[in-house]
Amino acid sequence: MDGEAWEHYFQSVSTVGLLLRGGVLLLLALGLTALLSWPLFALLGFPMPERLALLFFLIGGADLFRKLSQERDELVRKLLRLKLPGGRKGVTEQ
Repeated sequence: MDGEAWEHYFQSVSTVGLLLRGGVLLLLALGLTALLSWPLFALLGFPMPERLALLFFLIGGADLFRKLSQERDELVRKLLRLKLPGGRKGVTEQ
């Protein structure tokens, strides 16, 4: 995709849609990491590696939610800046 195609994409998707897509991608990455940690925990000899992997996923998800909640205003501001005509052109950093 070229720059104009990306710009059109960001203009067409709502801010909530971008947040949901980003959150889903982060949760998928966290889930994959937790899934890969299961055999590692078993290899290292931890008791109940499946519970440790599940705990890793749950704590990671809670931490992700906490961080996104704390930085919500900044994240929304950056997403709205993506939706401006011209993307980042003409926008100054604060």
